[in-house]
Amino acid sequence: LLNRGTAHAMNEEYDKALADFNALLELSPDDGKALLHRGALFERRNDLERAKADYDRALELQLRPRELADAHLSLARIALARRDLPM
Repeated sequence: LLNRGTAHAMNEEYDKALADFNALLELSPDDGKALLHRGALFERRNDLERAKADYDRALELQLRPRELADAHLSLARIALARRDLPM
């Protein structure tokens, strides 16, 4: 489901991608990669609240260093977009 959802997202078939990521997360709610991919999809759709929620949840899990970096970078992009940076 992760690979298929990613392929759908790359082909700009966002509804199909979202359906696959949601199905995967129903089966495995602690799948950090699925959360990162779904968060990226939400971010691409400018649904920043849902993207942030997925990235925050992914950070609670045991991710590999690259995935941790991706989550932090994505949260920084959202903070910039929302002008939500600490002073």
